[in-house]
Amino acid sequence: SLGVRPGMDLMVHSSLSAIGEVEGGAETVVAALAEAIGRSGTLLAPSFNHRAAQVYNRLTTPTTNGAIPDALWRHPRAWRSEHATHAVAAIGPKAQQYITDHLEAGVWAPESPIGQLIHGGGYLLALGATHWTTTAYHVAETSVPCGCLDPFGSIHRVVQDDGAVAEVWGLAFRNGGCPVEITPKLDDALDRRGLQRRGKVGNADCELVKGIDLWRVRREHLRNVCPTCRVRPGYSA
Repeated sequence: SLGVRPGMDLMVHSSLSAIGEVEGGAETVVAALAEAIGRSGTLLAPSFNHRAAQVYNRLTTPTTNGAIPDALWRHPRAWRSEHATHAVAAIGPKAQQYITDHLEAGVWAPESPIGQLIHGGGYLLALGATHWTTTAYHVAETSVPCGCLDPFGSIHRVVQDDGAVAEVWGLAFRNGGCPVEITPKLDDALDRRGLQRRGKVGNADCELVKGIDLWRVRREHLRNVCPTCRVRPGYSA
């Protein structure tokens, strides 16, 4: 009833506890989402560690995004990107395409997993979460461009496929809050224009929106602010 359909490429930000008791837990939710989009759809989820890992290994590093994303990246058919702090995991026919070269593209570039989803007609589902957590709005921010996010402004360490540890360039996030709020401003605009659908999954409040619609609205909200904004990336010494 939310509008999730077979063949859809769908990125899900979620809260298992918001849904309530689920028989089989997070693995059941992942299976249900994959079934809803069918064999021709691709399911994506954040697999971030938000700098919790001193050395990121896409084969072993847990995600800090919750139980459902953690179950997804551990799925036997999942692909996971190599980005040191903001990896993305995916299951489906386009999974490898989405996650390849994420580190080289930059965290929220058009060629990043979330950037590809947005510009390729994909959808965003907030499952017991909000658009503040979907992080897709950062793709809009970097496209304005804003001056507060530097995709190659800090150094991190990753385990490469050959087992060697390498230093890589990664995200330097803004050192202050964005003056343009996400919630409720973004949600209100999407609702007012009829661009998102709302509903329930268990006890969880949910929102489904086409990625490009969220991207366009966020850009509109930023276009007159970013040119004079003084917030800058938080570079570490």
